Amino acid sequence: MLEDCTVSQAKKALEIICKDEKSHGEFGFDFLSNILPRLQKKELLELKKNIHTYLKRYSKIYDSDFQVTQDERAWGLISGPEHQEIVLDKIENLVKPNFKKILGDF
Repeated sequence: MLEDCTVSQAKKALEIICKDEKSHGEFGFDFLSNILPRLQKKELLELKKNIHTYLKRYSKIYDSDFQVTQDERAWGLISGPEHQEIVLDKIENLVKPNFKKILGDF
């Protein structure tokens, strides 16, 4: 996304957004780590039971054939399949390992 973005103001905005998204993710897992010990056993079991459903649903959120033009890429837009690839990568390499670290086997 960033490598194809050639409009300088759009690239600066995307860099800020990417940094912000990383911080949101870190905050989310920190929050989860702190709130899980406060959950009742029933609530924790419900979360573990449904986590795979949540991840499966979320993994399809950008599953489309939406395409972008070169002009749109210059502004930082990416196609549906490219966005989907990023989402799937983040689920496998960020979300699942963090949930496993926090929840154990789920």
